[in-house]
Amino acid sequence: MRMSAGAAGVPDAVAVVIAAATSAAPSAAWPTLMLFRYPERAPLSTRRERVTLVAGVDRPEALYWALLERWNASDASGFGALFEDDGHTIGFDGSELHGRAEIERGLAEIFADHETATYVAKIRSVRSVADDVALVRAVVGMVPPGKSELNTDVNAIQTLLARRGGGGWRIALLQNTPAQYHGRPEAAAALTAELRALLEK
Repeated sequence: MRMSAGAAGVPDAVAVVIAAATSAAPSAAWPTLMLFRYPERAPLSTRRERVTLVAGVDRPEALYWALLERWNASDASGFGALFEDDGHTIGFDGSELHGRAEIERGLAEIFADHETATYVAKIRSVRSVADDVALVRAVVGMVPPGKSELNTDVNAIQTLLARRGGGGWRIALLQNTPAQYHGRPEAAAALTAELRALLEK
């Protein structure tokens, strides 16, 4: 898996997450393969281990990867901590959660109810839209528990609006849109092929 945005050094906070999840040292370039390929194929106890972020996230793209890693680790509090106090999420099915506390509570209910699928993702772009505000665009797929193939029914487009404050970058809005491409089966097939290729690298 490679970022479409320019790669840079790994922030300390995310480096800790990656090292704990993969038992491998982070490289100088952004190690997206380490973050997503290996946890998917690791024992459940390894990829679900909770890892505490120890520093502020210093880039919008690092914030996005940390968010998916917290989902993959079934860490509701870590997931919620990446949002602003009044952050907002819109789920795949249109469900909305407002505020860090509600986001954490909603995720905790999901993780307690069933074992969730693992994200596979690729950043399409990261751009500044204002001072200390950035937009991250990505495509994602999900691998069901115990499986090695994508569930193509839940391929999605994710848009993350991030804002930088005194504690680093935090999420103001996370939007999930089903990648159904009505009337364009070739577009859906192309996205599936692109996401599957990430699993094979």
